[in-house]
Amino acid sequence: MTLKNTILLVLLVQYSWTAIIITPPYEGTLVYENGQDLVGYLPCIMRPTADSGKIFWSRANGGTIYSGAGGSLVGEKYSVDANAATTGNYSLVIKNLNRNDSDTYRCQYSADETLIGVILVADAPGQPTISAPSQITEDTPSTFSCESTGGYPNPTFTWSIGNQLYPETSYTAPSVDGGLAVSTLDVTLTHADNRKEVKCDVTNELQRTFTATHTLDVQYKPKVTVKLDGGISVVLQQSSFEVVCSVDANPQELKSITWKKNSLVLEGESSLTLSQPGGIVLDTVYECEVENSIDRANGVLSVSVHYAPKVSIDKGAVMAVNESTNLELNCNADAVPSVVSYRWVKDGAVMVRAKRLAMNSMTREMAGIYTCVASNQPLGVTTSRNESIQVHVNYKPEQPTLSVQIPEPSNIYRAGGTITFHCILPDGGYGYPTATYQWFRYDTQLTGNSSELTISATRYQDTGNYSCTVANLLGSKQAETLHVKFYDVPELISSSESQINFTRDSVQPSLQCGFHGVPRPEVSWYFNDELIPDDSSKYSFNNSYSLVDGFWSSQSQLLFSGSTRTQVDIHDIGSYKCSAKSEIGGTNTEGQFAVDFHFTPEVMGYGKAAADVGEKATITCEVLGLPRVTSLDILRDGNIITAGPRYNVTDINYNVDATYKQHKSVTIDSVRPTDLGEYECRAVNSLGRVERTITLQESGAPDTPSHLILTGKTWDSIDIEWNPGFDGGRVQNFIVSKDGRQLNTISAHSTQLTTLYPETEYKISVLATNSLGSSTATPDLLVTTDSLDFIVPTIQVDSEENIVTVYFNSSKFCVVIMGSDDGITYTPIFDGECYEVEGTKQFELVSPFYSNYAAKSCVVGRSNDVCSAVSEIVEISAEKDDSTKWIVIGSVAGIIAVVLIIAIIAVIIRRQKGSNKKLTKASISAPISKSGHINPVMTPSEELDIDLENPYSTYIPPSNNLNTFNSEFKAAQQHELENYDYTYASVQKKSAEQKSLADCSAARTHQAELGRHLSTPPAESNSDNTEQDTLDNDLSVFPVDTLDSPDFPDFPDIVGNMPHYQRFSNFSESGYSTPDSRAKKVIYEVIV
Repeated sequence: MTLKNTILLVLLVQYSWTAIIITPPYEGTLVYENGQDLVGYLPCIMRPTADSGKIFWSRANGGTIYSGAGGSLVGEKYSVDANAATTGNYSLVIKNLNRNDSDTYRCQYSADETLIGVILVADAPGQPTISAPSQITEDTPSTFSCESTGGYPNPTFTWSIGNQLYPETSYTAPSVDGGLAVSTLDVTLTHADNRKEVKCDVTNELQRTFTATHTLDVQYKPKVTVKLDGGISVVLQQSSFEVVCSVDANPQELKSITWKKNSLVLEGESSLTLSQPGGIVLDTVYECEVENSIDRANGVLSVSVHYAPKVSIDKGAVMAVNESTNLELNCNADAVPSVVSYRWVKDGAVMVRAKRLAMNSMTREMAGIYTCVASNQPLGVTTSRNESIQVHVNYKPEQPTLSVQIPEPSNIYRAGGTITFHCILPDGGYGYPTATYQWFRYDTQLTGNSSELTISATRYQDTGNYSCTVANLLGSKQAETLHVKFYDVPELISSSESQINFTRDSVQPSLQCGFHGVPRPEVSWYFNDELIPDDSSKYSFNNSYSLVDGFWSSQSQLLFSGSTRTQVDIHDIGSYKCSAKSEIGGTNTEGQFAVDFHFTPEVMGYGKAAADVGEKATITCEVLGLPRVTSLDILRDGNIITAGPRYNVTDINYNVDATYKQHKSVTIDSVRPTDLGEYECRAVNSLGRVERTITLQESGAPDTPSHLILTGKTWDSIDIEWNPGFDGGRVQNFIVSKDGRQLNTISAHSTQLTTLYPETEYKISVLATNSLGSSTATPDLLVTTDSLDFIVPTIQVDSEENIVTVYFNSSKFCVVIMGSDDGITYTPIFDGECYEVEGTKQFELVSPFYSNYAAKSCVVGRSNDVCSAVSEIVEISAEKDDSTKWIVIGSVAGIIAVVLIIAIIAVIIRRQKGSNKKLTKASISAPISKSGHINPVMTPSEELDIDLENPYSTYIPPSNNLNTFNSEFKAAQQHELENYDYTYASVQKKSAEQKSLADCSAARTHQAELGRHLSTPPAESNSDNTEQDTLDNDLSVFPVDTLDSPDFPDFPDIVGNMPHYQRFSNFSESGYSTPDSRAKKVIYEVIV
């Protein structure tokens, strides 16, 4: 027996310090290899004291296999030591192991202790094999599979490429134990994986690993590197060099090699080495592009060029300066690398080592050749180049005169001719260097630098003041100006024929006029002597302008097409005229045209008629045609219908603008079923004839309207119109729907939808209806209303005065004021009313107050449903809100305190006047109430001088200091409470109870008198009511909760400022009680 592996052992051992089974718990599954390990062994050792009759071996799938009671075993497969009862060794031996022996085994002592062991008889997996794709390409997903058979339990697979592990993509378990297991790996490889090994490891619980490998052949496009032969990327200008292209590819065979220089292909270069024998002049980018069977790839190299300085001087090769002025020359050099030094040389001597040369107060002797020398270090070698300039000294010219032949007396030249001006200098007045000439018209310099200025093909724009100036570097002189004028009025040079006949087949019908003149003529068109406006919806214009022989040429074309039509029609018949004018006047000639429109007849209408059998039906044929229609008939079955017993035929001609409309109808008095069907309308004029079928059908629902279009819109309205369809033989109306909801029924074929919302898309459709039914609706017309530019109000809040000021000025919008406590959700205030504000308006804020205020504008008359965003938020500080809340709380608390004080005053007064004798210290028995409870009565410890007979007598504290009195009261109260004697009286003591009833009666009498005196004070009392004031001042010494005592059934009810009392008909017994059921009252007092 050999232990192959430890997978996981499920143990359950009931163990204690007195356990019989002393074998430690198994640590995992006992794995045996099928066919190799023939014997299995499960140890189970008992204490010698074990009762063999309580020992059993069993397996999960085989029941009991051993019983210690008689040492019996099931079959010959299992065995236990024959001396187990003596040695305690009840270990189980399993012979001839096979897969069927894989099971869970239990060694059990009685029902208390169990040792569980698991045996697995396994088969090792077979040698795996790897299947790889026939071709593996870089960056392309590839799938590998690994197969193994014979393993039990099922094997697991592990994939790796090189040193990197990869998770398997899928796993196919064997369909039977020991069958074929397959694992796949999907992976995208790169050229770096080429020649690496793909490895598949297979194992199972036996932990024997079997491996299959496959060497990768990853094909990839070329990896290209371009460099110079010397390894650097810098060359001398126009020096020979070679560029080398290095390639790494799989397959290595290259299909092509292409060289590019600055993106241009170098023809004939197919080697990996490119020679440049003549070098290059500027920085150049070389590109080597190669291709193998996988793809193309390229490499790029930028080559920098070093060259010696290319020197230039800012003033050029020759310059002149005025005598006594300063000379400044700047030397510039283009070089790579940059110039390291400059120097100026004249006559072999270095004048300065800098780019700039400055010479003050030049003289003629300082003229000569100045040379700038610049040096740099291409490829580390110092190289110099130079450039020279010739410097001269100048003299200024003298005053010129201007000469020209001018026609008298108007100085006006007709445009189109030639004129020559002469600028004349006196002898010796040319200056040095020789003066140059400048010509001007007004302040604009003209072309020309000689002493003469010739203008050929003159134009109106050439009119102006002319002058000449002679100048050199020392100064200039200008001749006196000369004014010359050129012009020409517009003249008609081309036009269309005077008589034009258009037809419907005319291609782009139009009229044309051409004018020339100086200044540019502007062309206008007229129809029947009325100006055709530029924004006409029926016509359009095609105008072009050019300069021809010094004159403006204005070509204008009137097109018979516009926004509302695309071809000529009958309404275009009439007279047309073109004319032109310019700034100097109108044309002398105009273009006149007469236009006619000829067309073959056209049948109008829907091609339908309707009537029910027995009704009268009318079939109408209406045609248009010019020349006039010569024949118009209605036919049935190829026969012309003529007037007869059942047919009434009318033929009416209409003259509208010209004789082009003709109308014929056939009326059938009583339609028969055979009359229903197709009829034919036939019309003829000199250009041809037309035929159209008209169907007579029974009356029905109308046809669907057509050509539903938008004719206008605003932010809250949409205008639409449509073409009615055939009415079905009955009067038809139209129902307009918006977003699927029918709005109203109208007879017109246009309407306006109102009370809409801005920037909202609406779906609009129309259907036709008559008494017999309705058509289908037109396709939805999608219309989005215009946007509405709101004016957002501005507000200002005065938190001290609780005033909000609104700044707004619009009659179109009103303002809604809102409040918020969280600054997010705003609630309209002032009942959400929208106020019209023109300028400034103030509002007084009322409770509840908010911590934030804002406003929005809404459209007047729209019930606040079209509103702007809220204005800038005005935040009120929390301190303001808190103080307001505390003021409210304090006010409420004050009111409650006043009510309580008044109530206490009323109770105290009533109680002090409620008895006609003085209270003395006594021990009063506490009688038992009728309910059975004992009522203790407390009495004060000292005699109090209070006259209960006098309703206005008041107990005045012995101290005038109320605070001192309060302290004395509390101390006395505490002393009395500690020294009260509580006694209990029998209910049989009738005399004490009757005396109490007498006291109660007297108290009620005084209570009534007190009420009268409170409502009507006695005449002899002082107006100040000193006694009452004294009592009011001392109210603080009485505990408020006295009012809540059950011994006070009467409470003051404050009405206005007048206290009165309510009598309870029944009240709880307190203090004294009597056995009878009569109402009784006990006065229970705590006197200070």
